[in-house]
Formats: sequence, structure tokens, C-alpha cells
Amino acid sequence: MNLQEFNNLKIGDKVVVHDNICADNLYAGHYEKALTYCSKEGDVEVKYSYLSRSGKQEIRVGIRFQDKSYFIFNIRDIYIMQDKQTKTPHKHAAIIKAWADGEEIEFLTSKGVWCFVGSCPAWCYDEYRIKPKFEKRYKYAFPGSSDWYISSFYYKDDSTFRAESGYTGSIFEKIEASGKDFQCN
Repeated sequence: MNLQEFNNLKIGDKVVVHDNICADNLYAGHYEKALTYCSKEGDVEVKYSYLSRSGKQEIRVGIRFQDKSYFIFNIRDIYIMQDKQTKTPHKHAAIIKAWADGEEIEFLTSKGVWCFVGSCPAWCYDEYRIKPKFEKRYKYAFPGSSDWYISSFYYKDDSTFRAESGYTGSIFEKIEASGKDFQCN
């Protein structure tokens, strides 16, 4: 921790003790006890600075740990925990989660073509998407009074055609939309 971070530090902030503590920052006999707190997190309970006997400014932080123990550290021996709420998520976090949940993911190439990312994506492209799912839709031909009519809309299946068009006759012909699949997500 540096002096600016110390100045912004508030009582109750979460801090972690470094893995390697400087022995010269501790009073004789306290170094072994301080080692027991390496990599542990605690809450700032007190912070202060003072001039040592040698005239050097000493900056200390008192930390209360989860087991209710307390120890005072030099600011060089601790660092501030990053609050989980202030972390910026990866720019592709939602797509990465979808990929982890089994969705097929595509990336946009520099030529404007969507390509499958494969089984081990690097997430280095600018644009990704969940691969669209397509389904076939059909037009329907049905007899009229003198000729056959073709529906204006595409329908998913026979029952959807009947329900949405209002056609009640028993004779009709399903016409596949040649090469025309419809995106359903």
C-alpha cells in the first residue's frame, strides 16, 4: 500500500496481509506472530502515523481478523482488497457464460463473416454472438372457389397455419420456403 492509498483508507475497509512481510518493519519478537497472518484478510480497525525515535515517519494500520485477533502492520505489508462490486466484468462476460452453459458461439471476422469459435476460444475478437437457431417455415396452398390460393405468411406447422389463418378446410398443400429458414432466437 502506498501513502495515497493509506490516506484514502477508511475504518472497516478490507485489507490483505502480503505473503512476504518485511522483518525490519516489526518490533523484535513480533515477526513470527506477524507471519501467521500472511495472506489473511481482515478489517481496518485503526490507522495512524508517527515519528519514530530515529525521526523517521512510521505509518501503521491495525487490522482485526475473522478469528477476532488483532495485529498492527506497516502499510508496506498490506494491500487493499478489491471490492467485488467495483470490478469491471470482462467485456464478453455474458457470451463467455453462455459458452460455458453449452451455447454455440460465433465471432465476427474482419471480413464480416460469422465463424464458430471452437472448443477453446481465446475471446480476442471484438464481437461475439450466440449462434442463431433457425427453423423451417412453410407457406400453404389451399383450394378456393375456382383456383388454388397461397398463403401470404409463413407458418411453423399445420396447426399454426390453421389457428392463425382461420382456414378450416381439410385439403391443403405445404410449400417449403426454398432456402429460407427463419431465425427463432
